[in-house]
Amino acid sequence: MKNTFKITKIILLILLLSSLKTFAQQERYVGNWLINPAKSNFGNVPLWTSVKQFQMRKQQDTLFLKSVNTDEAGHMDTSNSVYLIGQILLKTMKNNMAMQAKINWSESDHNFLRTATYRDPADNKLLLVLNEIWSLSADGNELTITKSVQDVNNSALSYTTTAVLDKQK
Repeated sequence: MKNTFKITKIILLILLLSSLKTFAQQERYVGNWLINPAKSNFGNVPLWTSVKQFQMRKQQDTLFLKSVNTDEAGHMDTSNSVYLIGQILLKTMKNNMAMQAKINWSESDHNFLRTATYRDPADNKLLLVLNEIWSLSADGNELTITKSVQDVNNSALSYTTTAVLDKQK
């Protein structure tokens, strides 16, 4: 009986320490981030397709994201999203496109993985598939977002970009 109790206490301690480590790793992503175009690689894709500023807050398993982008004409566009880690977010975009997105935490790589699909609201036809990997530099001052976008109707419009954002103090 004593051994079972002792083993249970050890297992609970290991689980607690593991949770604290995950929490600490995820907290490093919290903050305000600003695009660094010189370190980013957009290939043939215009810079406006990437986030310019990014703010992340975290509360337990909830991520609050505020991003500032520009459109083709250079107009600023602010987007707010609330993600429950591991849960699906459904959102209607300004162009009425239906987005279904999910953010997961990779315990092995200590990074966030975001996936999204975009559908035509008229016929629910799949238009785009997006995959992102968010990773931090060792010092926690650079956030790299590698984004792969697949246009399911025209593969020539598919692309991959790497945006590097600097943490603002």
